[in-house]
Amino acid sequence: MTILPLIAAFLAGFGLGAVYFAILWASVRRHVEGAPVWTLAVSALLRLALVLGVIAASLALGLSPMHLTLAVLGFLSARLTAMRLVQKPGKEP
Repeated sequence: MTILPLIAAFLAGFGLGAVYFAILWASVRRHVEGAPVWTLAVSALLRLALVLGVIAASLALGLSPMHLTLAVLGFLSARLTAMRLVQKPGKEP
């Protein structure tokens, strides 16, 4: 097994996480600005469909457990990055 597919799996997970958390951030911002509550529900369904679609595609392609593990690590890395980007200056998590 070469390292390139493993790096690609990590980057794909990071990309999925970036899209997921961007949608989450945008929906929370809209809600805080006075958008109706149903927009949060639509956002949650969109994010769920996104993640489940990627998982289904991964299983259909027959990716190995190592690829799936690296994709999850990429997703979690995107979460940590998103948290760092939106935290208030001078405040440590």
